[in-house]
Amino acid sequence: MSARQPLALSEDLTIYHAQEQKQVLLEALATSQELELDLSQVGEMDTA
Repeated sequence: MSARQPLALSEDLTIYHAQEQKQVLLEALATSQELELDLSQVGEMDTA
């Protein structure tokens, strides 16, 4: 298991994409102890 893994997200982080983004994050966490998220391509994010 790698110590740190970069992960670039490109879909919006909204309720409409939550299930698929959750799966991406869980798969990445299964192979790494720590994630470095690149959110530069994310256009919208729900924060409430």
